[in-house]
This record gives sequence, C-alpha cells and structure tokens, in this order.
Amino acid sequence: MKPVDKPEDSERNSGRMLLESPGRVLCIILVCVFTSEALIMLLLPTLGQLPIFLAAILDATLLLLILTPLLYLLVYKPIQYQMKDREQAFRLLRESEKRFQDIAANADEWIWEVDAQGRYTYVSPVIEAILGYTVEETLQKHFYDLFADEEREALKEAAFEGFAAKQPFRNFINRNLHKNGSSVWLSTSGVPILDDSGELLGYRGADSLKHDESSITDLLSGVLNRHGFQLLANQHLKLTLRNRLSLAMLFVDIDDMKQINDRFGHAEGDRAIANVAAILTKSVREADIVTRFGGDEFVVLLTMAEAGDDQQTVIRHITDELELFNRSPGRRFEISFSIGSAQLDPTQMSTLDDLIRRADESMYRQKQVSTRRRSMRPGVSPRYGSP
Repeated sequence: MKPVDKPEDSERNSGRMLLESPGRVLCIILVCVFTSEALIMLLLPTLGQLPIFLAAILDATLLLLILTPLLYLLVYKPIQYQMKDREQAFRLLRESEKRFQDIAANADEWIWEVDAQGRYTYVSPVIEAILGYTVEETLQKHFYDLFADEEREALKEAAFEGFAAKQPFRNFINRNLHKNGSSVWLSTSGVPILDDSGELLGYRGADSLKHDESSITDLLSGVLNRHGFQLLANQHLKLTLRNRLSLAMLFVDIDDMKQINDRFGHAEGDRAIANVAAILTKSVREADIVTRFGGDEFVVLLTMAEAGDDQQTVIRHITDELELFNRSPGRRFEISFSIGSAQLDPTQMSTLDDLIRRADESMYRQKQVSTRRRSMRPGVSPRYGSP
C-alpha cells in the first residue's frame, strides 16, 4: 500500500520544488510584473490625469522590475546554495550512519559507546553472539556490570581513573560474564569522546573475543591453566602497581607425587591433583586466583592482600582444609604439600615472574624444612597405606 503523505510533508516538498526551480520563480515574477505594467499602460489613456495612487503603483512596479534580478542574485541564490549544502550534509550523514551500522552489524568485534558514567549508549548486535545479551538488555547496564564479581571493583576503579585522564587505551584483557554465567575473555580498546570545550562525554571502542573459558581452564583440576593465569595475573599486577594496592603470591607443590603415582597409579595421582585444586579453591577468598601452574605445582594469586596478615590467614585455611580432607574416611593415603609465599611491594616496579620466582624459592625452603622434620621422626611414616 502506498503511504499517504502528511500535509506538512506535501507543503515542504512543494516549497523545495519551487526553490529548486529558480527559472520558474523568475518567470512567474516577471510575468506578474509585465502583466501589471501592461494593464496600467492600457488604462492610462482612459483615466486622464493619473491618480496619485496609480502613479505610486507604477513607480513600485518599475522599481520591482529593476530589483528583481538583484534580489535573485543577492538573496535567493545564497539561500538556494545553503539549502543544497544542508541537504547534501544530511544525505552524507545518513549514508555515514548506515555505513557505520552495516560495519558494526557484520564485524567480528562488538562495537560500543558509553557515557561519562559508564552506561552503554550504543552497542552493536554482535554483543548477543559474544555475551548472550540483547542490545536492549545491554543498554540498561554499565560496562562494569559485565565484569566478574571478584574483579569488578578493581577494574571499575582503574577504568574511571582512565576516564579522568581522558586517555585512549588498547588491548585491555579482561574477563566478562556471559549471560549463561560462563567466563568470556575480551580484548578491549577505546578512545575518549570530548565536546568542543574538552569535557568528557564518554568513550567509544570495540571488544574482540580473546579466549573462551575452555581454552584457559585446566581440564584435570578445573582451575585456571598457566595461560589463563598469565592473562589474568598480569592484568591484576598492572592494576596493583597503578593504584598502589597489595598483592601476594602462594606457590604450592604437592609432596612425594612420584611415590603416589608409583604406588597407587597415575589415575590416583590425577585424583590427588584434582583434590588439591579443590582444597585450594575452597580455602581462598572469592577474589583470589587459583592456577595449576604445571604438573603437581599450583599458584595462588592473593589480590589486595595486606602485608603478611592475609597470606598467613589463607595459609591457615588451606592447612585446616587439608587436615579435614586427610581425616575423611576411605582415604588410601594422606596428601601433603609445601607452600611458599611472596609479597609485592606496590612502591617498587616488579614483574609477575619476579613474584613467582620469590614464592617458588620460599616454597623450596619450606619443603626442605618439612623433609628434614619427616626424616627425624621415629618409625615409618603412616602417610601411605597399602596399594
């Protein structure tokens, strides 16, 4: 069905057609002028002495005839050019918006804009493929609503610090929560949007899918693998150093893993690794990060850990959970492990490798002490039963 034009649309279109036909306008004006003048000249012989008002009309007609070309050149033409330029600007703007929407809808990246408070003002439809939320659902959120609970406050604080500096950022690796609850790793880049006076209006940027949860999770233990740990820990280290927060590292190594494998088989050894991962996960806080670093080694990143106190508290919790586990019925052998720790000094630049190395050295010293103590005990260690 053909749409019916509104009255105001018809008037606007008529006016546009008239202004777009300057020759037609000029002809109409000239015909009116010459017709009026001809009528006056025909009436003059029959009127005798010309009345004052007719003389005024004749003078006005002649003046209009002289001024018409000038009005056309000095008034109408500039208006016509301005309208054409404005129409062309609107057309280019519509084409640009359509081009942007087409690119945003078909790109692999999720394109977004947020205001100065971090609330989404635009998101491309790709958001649904990446995080499971519709455009309408996302527009009701702030960007930090999509972060994992245990990392939200630290990432939010760092982001708004960047907002205050009005600085662009690139390839910021962060963990977001999919609508179904799974973790999605994104690489985020953005630039500030400023008004004419330099005030921040918000940010515009894009997120690309970096990793899904399966690629950074250790299948045997269910905790982060080494690759996932590197991604997340480096991000926390940057936030810690930037905001002068605290950070600590625990390095955990299972004791006598070779004996477990030799006496009870590798399947029982794998079960021991999974059990240790469960003990560590249950013992640490929600914001801390547990990782199977390799083989029978685990690393625990203690975020925002105060010097010494939080480390010792977490270690006590781990030790208590280990004792409860070893006392559970049906255990064929006891599990033990050595723990080393290292504290980050936020006033000094440091790398993740430095922190791991110091925690590893601390663990090694602890293992030597534990080994000497066991060797000094009389009798046979009851840790291993019959296979």
